[in-house]
Amino acid sequence: MIGELEFMYEYGEKNTWKVAGASVRGSDHDISGEPCQDAYAVRTLPSEILVAAVADGAGSARLSETGARIASDQAVSAVDSRMLGGGLPNTPEAWKELVSFTFDAARSALEDESRKLGVPIGDLATTLIVLIATPQSIAVGQVGDGAVVFGNESAEFSACSRPQKGEYLNETIFLTSENAMDSLQSFFLSGCVRQVAAFTDGLERLSLRMSDVAPHAPFFRALFGMMDATKDVTEAELELKRLLRSPRVMERTSDDLTLLLATLPEP
Repeated sequence: MIGELEFMYEYGEKNTWKVAGASVRGSDHDISGEPCQDAYAVRTLPSEILVAAVADGAGSARLSETGARIASDQAVSAVDSRMLGGGLPNTPEAWKELVSFTFDAARSALEDESRKLGVPIGDLATTLIVLIATPQSIAVGQVGDGAVVFGNESAEFSACSRPQKGEYLNETIFLTSENAMDSLQSFFLSGCVRQVAAFTDGLERLSLRMSDVAPHAPFFRALFGMMDATKDVTEAELELKRLLRSPRVMERTSDDLTLLLATLPEP
């Protein structure tokens, strides 16, 4: 149980997560000339702590790419600042509170930006996924679609969250929505974590069995095999961009795409 684990959070310790991420513009935006409205942020902290956020700006929102960037950056910064002051949570309830704090901070940053720009907060509409992973645990918060998948020491993959869909096709919930915090999903698991993947909704049909949101294991084995085979992060990120722009992917979606991968070597 998590209460039986002891963690330390001290700067200066070596961190061994290997992380690679990529966001690419979807074919619809290639045609229209609009920017990629996805964003992600990553921070590796001492004591082998990985913090990451993935955001998907609403296609109908005028400044959604700004909203996605602010939400992902603020979420990662909020986790870092909270841990620096108090270390890792030691109960499931404390993990849930940390996730809620993180989403409150990201929502507040969007509210501040909307006031600064003099625009409705809906112009910054974005989804948000936040994950905090250690070798012994993973916590995830999510508002909107997309998903997080993790693998254990046996390369068995599990989904940490379920994509949130709205009443209509291709509709989801955004962090800027009035009921956003009521819709927040929180997930926590105490157990071995060796691989983590986070992605926006454009990859859901390739990576998940939508009937029960079970990960397609061959898809993730290939991804993490690529991570193991590449020499450094730059090479891995180039490979991710090639994958996201490949015919296999582009034929199945016209949406912007973001994929973040992290691996932790065996101790």
